[in-house]
Amino acid sequence: MNPFDEILDGMRLQHALYACFQLRAPWGVSFDTGEYARLLIVSKGGCYLKGEQRADPVLLEADTCMLVQPGVQFSLCDGKENPLVSCETLARYPRAEPIIHGGDGALTEIVTARFAFNKLAAEPLFSALGPLVHTRLRAEDAVAIKSILHVLQTEAQSRDYGTQLINARLVDVMFIQVMRALSHCASLGAGLLAGIRDPRMAPVLQAVHQQIARPWSVEEVGALIGLSRSTFSALFKAAVGQAPLAYLTAWRIYKAKLLLAVGSQTIGQIAAQVGYDNESSLSRAFSRLEGVSPGVWRQRQRAGV
Repeated sequence: MNPFDEILDGMRLQHALYACFQLRAPWGVSFDTGEYARLLIVSKGGCYLKGEQRADPVLLEADTCMLVQPGVQFSLCDGKENPLVSCETLARYPRAEPIIHGGDGALTEIVTARFAFNKLAAEPLFSALGPLVHTRLRAEDAVAIKSILHVLQTEAQSRDYGTQLINARLVDVMFIQVMRALSHCASLGAGLLAGIRDPRMAPVLQAVHQQIARPWSVEEVGALIGLSRSTFSALFKAAVGQAPLAYLTAWRIYKAKLLLAVGSQTIGQIAAQVGYDNESSLSRAFSRLEGVSPGVWRQRQRAGV
């Protein structure tokens, strides 16, 4: 299983809300993601994006997709100074038909899905992304995502059995397609998505993830693709954003956190699963990255602190 599939499997995406907005100028809608993440696709027309971290509005054209992490506030509008109506007000009573808002001017259509997920499992993926990231879709990505949106819209109007399950699975598929699209976004820079996309680094990442407990050295990992230690280290850091052993340590601690959060395995048992000789070795590495011991981290996690 490659790193992306591993993360997605642990995220356990849960479909919360799907909506299609048909907005005619003049219009403005504010969004607060709260505890959810949100996918948005500008399927027709165009709009301006405004947010706390953006000094100037950004023009989003048709076939632009956005991924917004929980706890982010932003707004979309057809003009830079339009009054805003909250998304929650417009979608207070979700319904199958599109949500219509605005005046009688040019049409912008925005399709959005918000979803809950296991935030701990999503850490390696979402930490590599900004709070709000957007990209203009390539032609092939636009075709794939629009086909999913078409089925979502059809199912939203269906009263047949299984509609909720179909919609939930389609949101999974759409999320994967959007992440694929974002992996081509040059502004993302180095990170996990860039590493998976790099044809030289992808087999290395897969091998390391499949054998996380193996006592890897940089020489061994570089030898997988026929590179010297120094050459491999430079290429790996350029693609992934971390030195090879730093990445391996971070992933081991991530896996340890997943195991600590559920089940009743001892810290020593978890240490063996993620590549440490004993509990003390894991505790030292864990405390260095997380600031507390595995035992304290587990207690806080279960207490909801």
